[in-house]
Amino acid sequence: MTKKKLIKKQPFEGKNAIVCGASEGIGLATAKEIVKLGGSVCIIARREEKLKEAVINLESFKQKESQYIEYIACDATDMD
Repeated sequence: MTKKKLIKKQPFEGKNAIVCGASEGIGLATAKEIVKLGGSVCIIARREEKLKEAVINLESFKQKESQYIEYIACDATDMD
């Protein structure tokens, strides 16, 4: 399945997503694509400073003012 076909089948406009490990790499790239497609995201990772930088980066890809980009600094592997 091509990328264009996949995107057409899963529009993100008006949708909310939580992306773990989103301060860099694949997680950040995933969050960026969701934002570009009109979705709102909450990104999660361990390092707050990296998350703050990621939010600034993602803000530039917003399609509408109503989209939100938030972050939570936590270790998703820690059960406590």
